[in-house]
Amino acid sequence: AQAVKPKGHAYASGCIDCDSEYLVVQGGIPGQAALHDPQQVLEAPGSSMLQAVKATIHFLHMTKAFLPMNEVYERVHLLF
Repeated sequence: AQAVKPKGHAYASGCIDCDSEYLVVQGGIPGQAALHDPQQVLEAPGSSMLQAVKATIHFLHMTKAFLPMNEVYERVHLLF
């Protein structure tokens, strides 16, 4: 399972952005349906991004990815 929900708390790990065919979404951070996969993983056991306590994002190139990811995270988080 991509997420488990013991005692009412959902835990998810290792989420990457992929489509329904499990192919990584192309186009860099702005081109991805950023945070779409983690959102679906959390919703499966009845949780949501709004209930997230912590999100850790690892970058291959921090200087290239931080600002675009921050913009996407802010935009996506405002939807919840």
